[in-house]
Amino acid sequence: MNVVNKNAARLGSEGGESVNQHRKPYPATAVDASLSESALIGALLQEHDRVFPICQEAGITAASFTVERCARAWNTMAALRDGRRIVDLVTVSENYGGDSFGAMQELEPMLRDCATTAHAAYYVQEIRNAERRRGLHAAARMAVEALERGDQIGGIVADLRAAGEAVEFGEDGQINVESIADFLGTPPPPLDSIVEELFGVGEKGEIIAPSKARKSFFAIDLAVHIAAGRDWLGFKIPRPRRVLLFNLEISRDWMKRRFFRRLERSEITD
Repeated sequence: MNVVNKNAARLGSEGGESVNQHRKPYPATAVDASLSESALIGALLQEHDRVFPICQEAGITAASFTVERCARAWNTMAALRDGRRIVDLVTVSENYGGDSFGAMQELEPMLRDCATTAHAAYYVQEIRNAERRRGLHAAARMAVEALERGDQIGGIVADLRAAGEAVEFGEDGQINVESIADFLGTPPPPLDSIVEELFGVGEKGEIIAPSKARKSFFAIDLAVHIAAGRDWLGFKIPRPRRVLLFNLEISRDWMKRRFFRRLERSEITD
C-alpha cells in the first residue's frame, strides 16, 4: 500500500506557467504524464549526454509527447544532435524559434519541473506508459467503429491484437480477446479479501490526501488491524495477515511512538 502526498507534485510556480495549461485532453493519468514530459525535457537540458541514451533505449520519439512545447524542445534538440552540436539550455534557446529570451522563458519552467536528473528513467517510463495507453484507446475506438460498420469479428480481433503488439501491451504484447460465452464459462476464483469491500490479495491501493492529513497514522492503523485480524472502521478483516510497512519519513523512535499510540487507542495487545 502506498502513502502518497499529493502536494509533492508542483504543477506550476511563480514566474512560469503550469505545464497542464499546455496539454492535450487525454484520459485520467494524462496529468502525471504531462508533468513527466516537462521534467524529462528539463533533465535533457541539464544533462543531455547522460539522459538521452535512456530516452533512446526506451523508444522515446517526438510522437511520445503530448505537450506542444515539450515536443518542440525535443525536436530542437534532435536537430542540434543531427548537426553534431552541443545540446544545452543556451543552444536550445537559440534554436527554439523566435527570440532567445522568449525561448528561455518557455524552457525555464521545464527545468523547475525536473527535481533531479536522477529521476530521468522514471519520467521516461511514465511517458511511454501514457503513450501505450493512448495507443490502446485508439485501438478501442477503432474496434467500436468497426462493429458499427458491421465488420467481421475475426478481422476486428486481428486488428486489436496487432494494436496490442504495436504498443507493447502486457507481458507478451497481446490483447486478450475472447467471446462472452468463454469469459463466463467458468466462475471466478473465490475472493480472498484482506479488508472486505476494499481490497484483496494481489490488488493495489493508495492512501491519497493533502500534506499533514495524517496519512501515515491512517496507514499504521490499517496495518495494525490487518496484522491483528481485527475489523477496521466498520470493514471486516477476515483473518490476521503478515504486514510489511516501510518507514521512509521519520526516525525509528518516532515511528515506535506512533505505533504505541495506535495500539493503545485500538486496545490491541496481541
